[in-house]
Amino acid sequence: MQTRGFHKATENLVKWSLRDEWSDLQVEMYAGFFAPVSAVLGLSPDDIVDRLGDASDMLYAFMAEEFFTARFGDDDESNVVDDYLKRRGWRETAPARRYLEALRDSTVSLYEVVDIDRGRSMTVRDLIRETAPVVAHEKLGSENASLRDSLATRVVSVNGRHFFGGAMLRIPRAVSQELVAEFEKTAEGLAKDIRDELGRRGDRTPVKPDIVRDAVLRTSLSAPLFAQNWMVHSLTRGRASELPTSRLADFAGRPPTSLRESGAALEDTAGTLAEEPGLPPEIANEAIHGYLDAHYRHVLDDSLPELDGRTPRQAAATEPGRRRVIDWLKDIENAESHRAAQQGFRPYDTAWIWRELGIDAAR
Repeated sequence: MQTRGFHKATENLVKWSLRDEWSDLQVEMYAGFFAPVSAVLGLSPDDIVDRLGDASDMLYAFMAEEFFTARFGDDDESNVVDDYLKRRGWRETAPARRYLEALRDSTVSLYEVVDIDRGRSMTVRDLIRETAPVVAHEKLGSENASLRDSLATRVVSVNGRHFFGGAMLRIPRAVSQELVAEFEKTAEGLAKDIRDELGRRGDRTPVKPDIVRDAVLRTSLSAPLFAQNWMVHSLTRGRASELPTSRLADFAGRPPTSLRESGAALEDTAGTLAEEPGLPPEIANEAIHGYLDAHYRHVLDDSLPELDGRTPRQAAATEPGRRRVIDWLKDIENAESHRAAQQGFRPYDTAWIWRELGIDAAR
């Protein structure tokens, strides 16, 4: 996921981290990633890895990058990247050394994909720190990503250019929204504690929210939290037989009314059009988009469970409702981007819906 020189430098660092002076610390850190998941699912770490299959490679890369940032010792004087660069840094190019230093100082976060230049780069927005979007150079990831994907990863800067770390965990949008809300809640609580303490000292210095959010994100709990949510989702998705019977009955034999059900119906319809024999791709594409135009013009005036029974137009008229409508539209864009990639068609453009609801500035 990096340029060739960065990739080779990371490989060398991984080998170095397996040396005796680092391996026990690494094993201890990795155990902390697995422990809560093992407790929840009743699986050993080996069972988790076996069930994840090839996806476990990305998990290990994610954990390794967290290890590269960790410091040990009474005064935090020990770090595996520092050790490697001091003793073997001469073998790396100057840009590769700067990349490893940037990786050492990086912070994992949740990013939303807002634009894609296939085979070249992705533009991503930090969902937790709420900083300006950045263009990160990424060949392989940009070929496989979809608009509005949520990625737990690291963005590092080398010589004025942004790059991703070597690991990306795709977090379901619903899960990422819950994580963002949890971080926001924690940051608000910490900010209040800081303001209270400053007030007791007679200090009226403003507490900047972005600084507090960054401080929360930099704790050693962030990367495990992202990885654990990714593991639980990866290991439990699709296991409908384990849901209570009453829950399954709720979805049986009735027309689609919720976003997820409507999305499934749209996917079936689009798939049927795409597979129509003898239908030219450009005609199929126009037919799919025409169907979606008509569908969403109707949905804008439909009551939706996701919006507490309100229509998108009604919900967009209030600030709390507007935020939920934005999440609803992002879910649509994400699902449509995946569908289009799977079927080889141009993604459906939802820009008109944002304009119709008067929320295009938030896009």
